[in-house]
Amino acid sequence: MRARLNDMADKRHADTLPVDWVRVRQLAQDAAYVALSTLMWAGGVVLGVLGCGMLVFLLLSGGNMEGFFFHIDNLASRYVEADAARRAAFNDLVMQGFMVLLAAAVVLRGPAFVRRLRAGLARRGDAA
Repeated sequence: MRARLNDMADKRHADTLPVDWVRVRQLAQDAAYVALSTLMWAGGVVLGVLGCGMLVFLLLSGGNMEGFFFHIDNLASRYVEADAARRAAFNDLVMQGFMVLLAAAVVLRGPAFVRRLRAGLARRGDAA
């Protein structure tokens, strides 16, 4: 009997909640879902693009870890010995390369992310 009274009180309280606040809460939840999903996706894309630089050195070494670290050491020692203008030019070149890779990754992986995000929002809308 007590459980039935509590259920009735909960339903009565839910009915008195303005529809506007329910919609605001749903929009806030959707915004949080979109923001968190986008941040996780973007983090994964950036980490993947940064890993491409390491993959280049690994391919140069033929999969040999000793050769891999030799190439990294060679690059580092030449970078340290270079003058400021050459360092700046190298930094710009590396940054441009990473931006091109990042743009390509976003263009290639973006549509699948948008489809997955829309499907997730549609599931959330059906559950509500």
